[in-house]
Amino acid sequence: MRSAQRFAAVAVVCLMNKRRTAIDSVFDRAGHQPWSSMLVDSAQLLAQSYGLAAMDAIHIAVAVAAGADEFVSGEKPGKPMFRVKEIAARSLWEQPITRNQREGSARLAIK
Repeated sequence: MRSAQRFAAVAVVCLMNKRRTAIDSVFDRAGHQPWSSMLVDSAQLLAQSYGLAAMDAIHIAVAVAAGADEFVSGEKPGKPMFRVKEIAARSLWEQPITRNQREGSARLAIK
């Protein structure tokens, strides 16, 4: 194996280990929400109200039932799940709002 290939292979393994550690830290702090028929009913109501896909509705219903502060998804922001009112939903694809943008929008709202 050439040194460039070896470096690339080591870099990939390091990145994978870092990602696994980050994911493990999230799951270590996660709670458990038991499955119930009420949860399924809630998911069905969310799906009907917002036009959610079945799995998206289940994920949102579980987050709401668990009392989560926010639902974060890797889905693109245009999906129906980001229109739900029962929980704040955010996409990882969204750009973070800078302080200047926040202050600028506050000034616009005052005018």
